[in-house]
Amino acid sequence: MPLFLRIFLPVAIAAGLAYLLIEHGRDAERQACANQQLNDVTLVSESRRADEGATSTARMEASDDQIQAIRQLVDQRNAADLAAGRLRVELAAAVQRAQRGADSDPAAEQGRQAAAALGAVLAACEARHRELAAAAAEHLTTGLRCEAEYDALTAGRAASAPGEGAGG
Repeated sequence: MPLFLRIFLPVAIAAGLAYLLIEHGRDAERQACANQQLNDVTLVSESRRADEGATSTARMEASDDQIQAIRQLVDQRNAADLAAGRLRVELAAAVQRAQRGADSDPAAEQGRQAAAALGAVLAACEARHRELAAAAAEHLTTGLRCEAEYDALTAGRAASAPGEGAGG
């Protein structure tokens, strides 16, 4: 074999092997980089899913609290209606007692007038109370809904904040 081939052949083989080795290293580095990017994307995706789950959970809990508060308001309104009914019955009984008095008795007439005036005042108070109670219930419901939405949003931000701080 000529000297040229003896020198060139091992050098060519060595160069070819070095090229293959370098390409293999590059392929391995590309694969490792692709795997790392896939892992990063998966972690971010899982983190976002967890944040969305936490936000959804917080919204459901806030909604449950709001429903409970509304039920409590309804119970209080029903109790107030029962109390108002009892007061109406007592007032009607007092008016009947006042009307049973003698027509000529000035004290009985004053009692009837006082009972009628008291009935009118209490009826006006009840009407105003109902207006105020309806407005208060509406404002409370709106406030509870707003609070629940705020809590759900801040719970989502609080859950995503630690992940953002660690990644950046």
